[in-house]
Amino acid sequence: MNVFYVFRHLCYLFFFSLTLCIRLSAQTTHFCATEYLAAQQALNDPNYLHEQQIINQQTEAATYSLWQERDNGTQSRSSDGWGLMTIPVVVHIMAAPGQNIGTGSNISDQQVYDAIEHLNEAYRNTVLYDMATGHDIEVAFCLAQRTPTDAYTTGITRHNTYATIDLSNNNTDNFNMKNTTAWNQERYLNIWVVGGITKADQGIYNIAGFSSYASEHGETNDGVVCRFDYFGTNTDASKVIVHEVGHYLNLYHTFAGGCPNTSCLAQGDFVCDTSPDALSSGDCNAINSCATDDDDLSTYNPFRAISMGGLGDQNDPIDNYMDYSDRACQNLFTQGQKDRMRFALNVYRHSLLESDGCQATFLADAGIIDIKQPNNFSCEPTPIVTLKNFGTNILTAVNINYQ
Repeated sequence: MNVFYVFRHLCYLFFFSLTLCIRLSAQTTHFCATEYLAAQQALNDPNYLHEQQIINQQTEAATYSLWQERDNGTQSRSSDGWGLMTIPVVVHIMAAPGQNIGTGSNISDQQVYDAIEHLNEAYRNTVLYDMATGHDIEVAFCLAQRTPTDAYTTGITRHNTYATIDLSNNNTDNFNMKNTTAWNQERYLNIWVVGGITKADQGIYNIAGFSSYASEHGETNDGVVCRFDYFGTNTDASKVIVHEVGHYLNLYHTFAGGCPNTSCLAQGDFVCDTSPDALSSGDCNAINSCATDDDDLSTYNPFRAISMGGLGDQNDPIDNYMDYSDRACQNLFTQGQKDRMRFALNVYRHSLLESDGCQATFLADAGIIDIKQPNNFSCEPTPIVTLKNFGTNILTAVNINYQ
């Protein structure tokens, strides 16, 4: 185990947790508690940082291999050969007892549909999210049509509890909420929509969301939590859920790790084509917080010196979904972020791709009460409908499963 690596990341995580209050109180945009919770996890689980270290090292090696395939022409510049990947999603709406649907955190089904649509548009780089410099991540999200017990579902559940969760007391609210309401986290991306997220013991009451990383796949803490007013209310507000799902797919903040950039895949946010970034402006004004963009001399660093064929020093990536700039100027993921997310999904979260959560079971009672001549039952051409008895009456036919 690389002791220096762990020490460096512990220092970063502790620094982040100590400065969280300052960041949250100073900014007027959304506030993400993902790194704060990662710091807590590191304190509670001695293996947490080691697991992240292994994943980052494996991702670095896989990225180099992918770059070599692109260099020798066996893979296109924007592809990894895996095609479109689809993630089943279940949305848990957490509301106060007696709260009517459509008020507060007890959001309507339509708001959920809008949020999933915004999520798909951002990750496919289409419609209002389409930017000339952005990338289609080739990841799609579908509301689940099948429960863990194979019953029909809309992919939306409602609960009269945990309308507000407090991250104080060792994150107890968060773990209890997930432990009592989560669907199988190896088969579904679980998203919890809540009325508020606070850190009351530090006087913080305006957190917009947080997520687990890929290293926690299938565990109790796995999933995304988002405040209701940042979930489907409009395309800018939905950039919070876009941001948090980026964490879920193993992206860090663009400012993670600060300015060091002698090895762009092993430092900062572990992505080479997001320029080094040490802080966030909180608005859409250009800022350049690091002068280390060209420290990595390799051809894989797009910000190497102009004399070496690179772009040279650049401003911070305030247009990136993983920055803390104002949501109005966030519009893209980079190719490097795409590669990292897709590797995490295909390797560490691969069970999501094998899930049948997006496959419908049955939609409605067809109203069939009797089949007079089962032995003469036939359809031309071959039907695509399977008849199943979900009622309480016993059918006398030996087999009513005509295909």
